[in-house]
Amino acid sequence: MFASRKECASLCYRFHDAGWCHGSVAARNTVVQRGPLSARPTFRGGPGTKDEGKQSFRLIDFGRSEKKRWVHPLDEEKREVRYLFKHMPPWTDI
Repeated sequence: MFASRKECASLCYRFHDAGWCHGSVAARNTVVQRGPLSARPTFRGGPGTKDEGKQSFRLIDFGRSEKKRWVHPLDEEKREVRYLFKHMPPWTDI
């Protein structure tokens, strides 16, 4: 579970490193799916595949996202990301 939280936080940090602020960091805006994103949906992590049990993650809901030219909003959102993925309730699927 720790590895998946770390992967989700990494998605947000990479988004920030590109100069973007998501604007709506929440567990509901992270999607978990079986298998690698590069595989066709019918072959993603199903029984008998080489990627069985592997999970991939995606960020969604970019309606509030903005390209940022200054650091302050990104620093604030990075604090939210650290808090969210460190203190995520145990009943979440991530």
